[in-house]
Amino acid sequence: PYLNEFEKRGKKYTQSICIEMCTAQKIINACGCYAIDHIVVGNYNPCLNINETSCALSFYNENKESFSNLCLNECPR
Repeated sequence: PYLNEFEKRGKKYTQSICIEMCTAQKIINACGCYAIDHIVVGNYNPCLNINETSCALSFYNENKESFSNLCLNECPR
């Protein structure tokens, strides 16, 4: 899904940006919003209040070591 998004936007694909987009999607799935410093695909709301921001930060910190592995299948080289 991320490769298609790059093509739609006319942007050059890189695996690292794809992993960042995938990470953002995982935070959205867990918290219902995205951390404002991530690139997102779709029409989602940023995490604005303390509960949303806390959820995103906690989820990221708990999973940051595994995001690359989780997203590698979705983000080919």
